[in-house]
Amino acid sequence: MTGRRVLVAGVGGAVGFEIVKALRARGTGVVATYRTARDGLAERLSGLGATPAQWDIADAAQGRSLLTDVEAAIFTPILSVAEKAAALAPDKRLVFFSSNNVAIDPYALVYAELLAAEKRVRHVAPQAIILRPTMIYGYEGDGNLARLMRAMRRSPITPLIGNGAAIQQPVYYRDVAAAAVEAL
Repeated sequence: MTGRRVLVAGVGGAVGFEIVKALRARGTGVVATYRTARDGLAERLSGLGATPAQWDIADAAQGRSLLTDVEAAIFTPILSVAEKAAALAPDKRLVFFSSNNVAIDPYALVYAELLAAEKRVRHVAPQAIILRPTMIYGYEGDGNLARLMRAMRRSPITPLIGNGAAIQQPVYYRDVAAAAVEAL
């Protein structure tokens, strides 16, 4: 990936920021976009050698402009938010995030909507890669596994989530980032 440029959308989150770090470690040029400005974020991204840009994915004109000078893009916001970006660069290598629950519980409204979004992305950009991570954990502010571990420390009984029927295979956020980079 040395010498290439990749757009990473959603770098205000832990997975997106980790993707930027992984790409920069490989010598890849990165346009790092975020929707909401946060204190110090642009400076931290610049410090990594990335080009920071504030962008709301709903702004198609800015998205087309940002995607012009890159070979590929990784969109970390959930697919129901990011799917419209597929039409902005259907000829480029694109990676999106969905949920493993679209296969487990396709009749729940939120997962049915994600599955429909996956189908729309595949129609517009058939070469797009859609990752379906499970419970992502390990970053500051992790509300998944960290919450369960706090509850387990307070109780001698370990709760069985979803009566044991739910498939929860926690995945470390850096591993999710690495998978997205490898998918390119």
